[in-house]
Amino acid sequence: MELYYTDKKNILSNYLLITGSEAHHISKVMRHKPDDIIYVTDGQDNEYQTIIKKIEKNTIKAEIFNRTRKARETTAKVTLAQSVVKGNHMDDIIEKATELGVFEIQPIITDRTIASLSDKKAQRYEKLMLSAMKSSTRTHLPCLSKLINYQQLLETTDNYDLALLAYEEEATSNRLNNFVPQDLVSKVLLIIGPEGGFNNEEVQQAKKYGVKCFSIGPRRLRSETAAITALSLLLYELKEM
Repeated sequence: MELYYTDKKNILSNYLLITGSEAHHISKVMRHKPDDIIYVTDGQDNEYQTIIKKIEKNTIKAEIFNRTRKARETTAKVTLAQSVVKGNHMDDIIEKATELGVFEIQPIITDRTIASLSDKKAQRYEKLMLSAMKSSTRTHLPCLSKLINYQQLLETTDNYDLALLAYEEEATSNRLNNFVPQDLVSKVLLIIGPEGGFNNEEVQQAKKYGVKCFSIGPRRLRSETAAITALSLLLYELKEM
């Protein structure tokens, strides 16, 4: 199934509009015609089954005949707090985390963070998230939150039912499944460090805030590998995969 995107403001009572590059892709690349059925999301958990009524140069008008709420979305809302990493590695994290079902991505600065997050990079990440949402047929477009420091992040942990931190020096007996409860949790925070990992002071500080530190194995993983591995394991333990 191909899934297309339009802004919430383009959703009207019984029809919707698709504009710009998305309209061009539908008509010129995918070669859809009037009376074709297409699926559209607004990125706010809604999926619309529609039939194309009119195709113009930069606009498609489609009639809505079915609406679905939170199609293929996770029950638990997982926020990935990711220390900003260098080069294209952050791109990979953003893209794959979106595909897997993350609810929000919170970039953070830790003691060993050496990369930065410019407005230009943030705009690119948002485009990657939109593309990944469509390719994975999700109906929720994750939020890319503003960059904050590690202490600011820890001060938000009370907002979550469960806060977790992947730490390469943690005893391998402290596996993720030791900390994920059988009962339903609605909000989860997953914290991933930078290329150089967390220092011991940061780990102890996290534990004071009630964050559960866990191991993802005896081998040291790159930050981007750790992020996707930990997120996949978490969603599995939450029965979301």
